[in-house]
Amino acid sequence: MKKLTLLILACASALSLFGQDSTPEMLKKKQFFDKPDLFEAQSIFADRKANEELVKEYEKSPKSYAANQLFPIAVCYTTLGDLDSAEKLLKEYIKAEPKSIRALRMLGGIYFASRKADDAKGNEQKVANAIECYKKMLELGDKAAANQLASVYIMQQTPDKISEVLPQLKELAKTNMESLVLGFIYALRDGKSDDALIKELLSGVDARKILTTASRESLQTVLRLYIAKRDIWPDNALVLPGRAAAFAEAWPLALDIYKKALKSDPKNTLAMRGLSLVYYRTGDIQAAVDYIKQAIAAGDKAAASDGVEIFLLTGDKSIWETFKDTFKEIPVSMVVRVGMIQYAEARDSADVFFAACEGEGSQAIFDERRLDKLVFDGLEKFKSDARAKAVRERWTKAGGSKESVAKIEAQIAAAKNQNAEPAKPAATQNATPDPKPAQDDIGASLDKALKK
Repeated sequence: MKKLTLLILACASALSLFGQDSTPEMLKKKQFFDKPDLFEAQSIFADRKANEELVKEYEKSPKSYAANQLFPIAVCYTTLGDLDSAEKLLKEYIKAEPKSIRALRMLGGIYFASRKADDAKGNEQKVANAIECYKKMLELGDKAAANQLASVYIMQQTPDKISEVLPQLKELAKTNMESLVLGFIYALRDGKSDDALIKELLSGVDARKILTTASRESLQTVLRLYIAKRDIWPDNALVLPGRAAAFAEAWPLALDIYKKALKSDPKNTLAMRGLSLVYYRTGDIQAAVDYIKQAIAAGDKAAASDGVEIFLLTGDKSIWETFKDTFKEIPVSMVVRVGMIQYAEARDSADVFFAACEGEGSQAIFDERRLDKLVFDGLEKFKSDARAKAVRERWTKAGGSKESVAKIEAQIAAAKNQNAEPAKPAATQNATPDPKPAQDDIGASLDKALKK
């Protein structure tokens, strides 16, 4: 079996309890250390120096910290790569807070991450300890721990044990791609092929939700299973292999799958948006635009964001005119908004710039200090526009200033200077190393069944 591939999973966005900020300054607020929910933001642990300082403070006087204050310090140790110290603190923390799912998940991941190639007996114990952590999480009501347990069983080449968590996997598989793939592996374990279970898993899929959880590896698995067993895929799940084929740039296959999905459900807007992508990538821009218009007409206004992306990629202003009104009504990602600002400044398009700075989700543009120069340059370029005043006020209120722009300009200048000292690497994100089957492990399980 190939060595475990670890994925670093960033924690969720920061909470606003107790006036919490989401910067490394939180690591100086010892009075909050017994409230781990306040330390969910990855940005709190993004500064390596701040993490090192907290560790030093702890090591000067470890007895001055109560057991239930050790969680943020354990995270710092993890980001710095000192898993032994992190493990020790987490064990102490769990003694004080035995129902902490977050700490149990982190400890289970650390057991896996700290295995050693030359210590088979020790590794066996670490695996057993990790399994114990994940089972405790299940007992505490964390259904998602079924994914960790199933992953462990696959890597231990004991996929039959997945039956212990199959009910939870079935439920999770409706909206979580990792759970769906783990269910597939169980259905195909040891050369078996439980088509009834595969159909059951696929029939319950919420395609729109599950695609938001897809990874490169899970899409590869979905595509392999579809190619091997096309006849068992229900119509409601066809957009999954459609997306997988598009991701693999297998455009003829993606086109075929999406057309089947749309034929079975003429109102399937995911299929329409998928076809738009396929046609764009194969050179038929008008067909791509037409399918986006159909998706919007069918009620999926969010498809307008796809249209704006095509506009940014092609530079065709008529496409912007087609979707700009609907665009104002939907939440839009920061990536699209940044692309719009870049386009606007390069093409002297005030309308596109101000559209990027307005509407649901636009506040993120003003809150992100790394974008200050980009926003500032646009405001300067379009300062005579009547809309500029309101946008400048939002940017300034969020913390934007000429000083913050100057900092970015200095960083750019330093980067251009070949003699500039390399920046100290950032710390690993506030992270939990989770056990994940390597793609080779998954492939081996599939091959046994699919080659029959």
